[in-house]
Amino acid sequence: MFINRKYTNRHRILGALQKKMNESYRSDVIDSSEFELSWNELAENSGLSDKQIQEQIDFLLLAEEINDNEVNFNSCYMIRQKGTTSFHDKKYLNTGRKEFKDDLYDVLKLLSGVVLLLIAVIGFARNILVTEKNNSEIEQLKKEVLALKSQITKKKP
Repeated sequence: MFINRKYTNRHRILGALQKKMNESYRSDVIDSSEFELSWNELAENSGLSDKQIQEQIDFLLLAEEINDNEVNFNSCYMIRQKGTTSFHDKKYLNTGRKEFKDDLYDVLKLLSGVVLLLIAVIGFARNILVTEKNNSEIEQLKKEVLALKSQITKKKP
C-alpha cells in the first residue's frame, strides 16, 4: 500500500529518537542530553536526508512530539512522551494508510460514476435504435393490415 512519504518520514524520525531514548534510558539519569540526537545523528539513524528531516521536523515540534535544544550552535532533538505514544501507536503510518484509502475511494467513486454514466448513455442510445426499428416494423404491419382490409372489402359483393 502506498503511504505518502511525509508520514513514513515522520515515523522514521520518531523511531530514531525512540531508539536513542530506549538505549540511553536509566532511572538515575538527570541530564536529558543523553537522550538527544544531533541533526547529523538523526539523519544517520533515521536514514533520511537533511531535506527530508527539515520537511518534517517543524511539524513534529509543533505537534509537541519532540523537543529541540541548541548545543554549541547545533540542534539536538529528543522524543517526548507524546511522540513515544505516536511512534508505538504508528500514528503517522495509520494516518498515511487512511489518507491513501480515502484518496483511492474518491478515485473509485469518480470512476464508477463515469462508468455508470457511460452505461446509461449506451443503454439510452440502444433503446432509441430499438424503438426506431420497432416503429418502422409497426408502420409496415399497419400498411399490411390496411392492404388486407382493402382486399377483403373489395371481395365482398
